Amino acid sequence: MTSRSLQACSAKAREWLLDAAFPFWFDKGIDPGRGGFVDLVGVDGTSVPNAPKRIFVQARQVYAFAMAGRLGWPGRWREAVATGLDTIERHCRHPGGGFIHRLDAKSAPDEMRRDLYDQAFVAFAKAHAAAALDRPALADEARAIFADLDRDWLRPPAGYWEGELQDSACRRQNPHMHLFEAALAWEQIEPDARWRGLADEIAELLRAIATRQDRVFGPLLRRQRFLYAQFLGFAFCHDGVSITQTQEKSPRRSSVGYCALRPEMAERG
Repeated sequence: MTSRSLQACSAKAREWLLDAAFPFWFDKGIDPGRGGFVDLVGVDGTSVPNAPKRIFVQARQVYAFAMAGRLGWPGRWREAVATGLDTIERHCRHPGGGFIHRLDAKSAPDEMRRDLYDQAFVAFAKAHAAAALDRPALADEARAIFADLDRDWLRPPAGYWEGELQDSACRRQNPHMHLFEAALAWEQIEPDARWRGLADEIAELLRAIATRQDRVFGPLLRRQRFLYAQFLGFAFCHDGVSITQTQEKSPRRSSVGYCALRPEMAERG
């Protein structure tokens, strides 16, 4: 792909996001009566009745609308970001720390079990919300999330506990990747050795596992390392060495944040 064709693709993606995706999800994707974002929208453009609201979708929409403002969308993206943050804080807290997995259609707690992926994406969303809304105090909330993870979820020799929804024998690449993203996002807002140190720890963990399993997927990592990490995925077992390759599902279509081309990619044109 040439530089010119890449710029053309970026321009088309930006046009779709600003003219179609963000307006649609703001109009159809916010629950004005019960709060938060709807999880599913049908082909007729209306929300699916009685569909639950997963917490990572709330967090993804916070991220997506924060990016909408960054991309220059003239709509009410601040309102959308604030709506998502309010729902997460008011309805999604777990009494034992962290965040639950799912609300029901009325925004009441539905699935109380916790999952590492949800914790990671809430921390990631708060970083983008802090930058978009100029709310540096959200950093205290992010530090509290990571303090909970370090205290209760860290599992030697490497990685974090998967939570109460997944097989605890293995640890998925995907939530660790989002923890890595969250640490990098917070470091841009608040240059602190804590964020850099966390990112370095996760990066070193994945690098070490990849090195030990070089014969399994090393050549592919060297050729397509970013695509491999995003789409093929892997889980590592308790010994921090063994690898289980996982089959990633196709991108969900429940929110802007799951569009095949992530919003920040359209920013690079």
